[in-house]
Amino acid sequence: MRLSTATGDILSIIAYDYFGDSLPRASSETDDAYRTRIQQSLVAAKNTREAIAQALQTITGEVPTIVEPTRAADCKGLATSTSPAVGGGYGYGVPGFCYGTLNGGQFFVSTKRGRAPSTAAIYAAINNVRAEGVTAWVKVEN
Repeated sequence: MRLSTATGDILSIIAYDYFGDSLPRASSETDDAYRTRIQQSLVAAKNTREAIAQALQTITGEVPTIVEPTRAADCKGLATSTSPAVGGGYGYGVPGFCYGTLNGGQFFVSTKRGRAPSTAAIYAAINNVRAEGVTAWVKVEN
């Protein structure tokens, strides 16, 4: 694989091929350190609640609070088996219950800025791992 042997500008080109502008080489970063970051980014978990939480914890050093409105464990189901659409039950896989959609979605996240260099860096970390078409509502506390 060319990633394992690439050096210098070629390594930067490989990163750009895979990640565009989202994974630039850090100032004074060695080839080995940059290669490791590229490899980790290639296999990084994405598009899951756990991936969002891990990305935020990595950049801020804080554990975020994440709420998905259609996740029964966060907001309960939107029905019970005896009274669909009344509220209070867990509804996965039961006819008449509303438990999410495959058409986009949204989640809410609250985190402290912690050691993140900026709020923009927090937004970038979320956007790097969230699924396309999913809206993230973000609250950053100082």
